[in-house]
Amino acid sequence: MALSVCSVGPWNLNPKALSTPSFSFKSLKFPPFWPTQKVKMGPLSVSPMGFGTWAWGNQFLWGYQESMDNELQQIFNMALDNDINLFDTADSYGTGRLNGQSEKLLGRFIREFQGSSHIPFELPVTLLYILLWV
Repeated sequence: MALSVCSVGPWNLNPKALSTPSFSFKSLKFPPFWPTQKVKMGPLSVSPMGFGTWAWGNQFLWGYQESMDNELQQIFNMALDNDINLFDTADSYGTGRLNGQSEKLLGRFIREFQGSSHIPFELPVTLLYILLWV
């Protein structure tokens, strides 16, 4: 939902490979999800990969349900634990009564991050605002 990881291996190409006695998931080596070196942007240092929050609160396109909030908190924590510190949000990320839900959740997740009183690094948040096209 919020984070997707794909891998290509023999099991993708040949379903019978899963039944091969020599096959083991333990032997798989995955590369890091993203580079960890921060990028300087003026006074800020940001992760080279950002984290989009459009699905947080959008029922129409992404099937969001409030029951997903605990899972989203875990995904947010995982992002911070992996040095992601750039989050993209907008007040329109949400639908109907949930308009702005991604911003509300992001604020809550920052406050509740593993029970800490603060995030251990700068956490820039990008906001998308809508321009009315005439």
